Formats: sequence, C-alpha cells, structure tokens
Amino acid sequence: MKAIGMLARDAPLSVIQALARIAIACALAAIPAATAAAADWVSLGGTSLTEGAVDRASIAIEKKQLEAWALFRFSAPQPSPGGDYRSQKSLSYFKCADRTIAYVEHVLYASEDGGGEAVYTLTSAPEEITFAKPEPGTMGERIVAFVCAEAAKKRPKAKP
Repeated sequence: MKAIGMLARDAPLSVIQALARIAIACALAAIPAATAAAADWVSLGGTSLTEGAVDRASIAIEKKQLEAWALFRFSAPQPSPGGDYRSQKSLSYFKCADRTIAYVEHVLYASEDGGGEAVYTLTSAPEEITFAKPEPGTMGERIVAFVCAEAAKKRPKAKP
C-alpha cells in the first residue's frame, strides 16, 4: 500500500493517467464477461445438422417490442461473406398474438458456441424488418412458441 501511495505522489502525471486508463480498461473488459455469464441458453433441440437454443435471460420488451436472442449451432462449417462459421446468434422480434417472428440481426461466429470474434454481422434496417409466420415443424416455430410462453409467464397478472 505504501509503495502505491509513493508512486501516486511521486510519479509524473502522465504515469498516473496511464495507470488510471489501464484500470478503466480492465473494468470495461470485465463487462462483456459478466453479461455473457448472465445468459441462460435453453436448448430447443434440432437435427443432425443444426441445433437451436434461446437465451431465456434475453427475452424482454424493448421499445414496446418483444425480443430475444437465439443461438444456432451447425455440425459443419457454413459459408458467409466473412468466412466460414459454426454458430450464429440472432436477435429477433416477436408478435405473439399472431405467432410471427422478424429477424433483426445475425452475428456469425467461427466457434461452435457463439463465442469469440464474429466473422460476419448482418443487421436489418428498421424499414426492412418484416414479420412472418414460421413454417410448421421448424426451429423458427419452436423459437416463437418458447419465447411467447416465457413472455406470458413474465407478464403481470391482472387484478380481479
């Protein structure tokens, strides 16, 4: 403790500023790790080619819109403009009344669990976002059913 106090008192201002910047950078670097640790991925099954999951913790209403993140894992590398990928995280919007989904953002990763550096990101402009009913029996249908069921559990109960 005494050495640190001496360093702060005796060091030139630029050294103190550099140390402060390092401390801030370390604190900011810990934020994504804490956010990632808060994810609650629930598997929705899949096939021999792909598996899907939804982050239960991401199901929320933002700007009057129900949204959630889904994770897709592929058994074989998939091609993209940014390079091959093995997993994909997708942000989607949902309208539970008519069981529709709109894909808003796709982030493609070389790793199998949606981690590491993204190889490609595709984001829809607000005017490009369209809702559609997923085909019966597809992962899209499972995602809509799961997200809407979870959102219904979070809704406050009406008072009698």
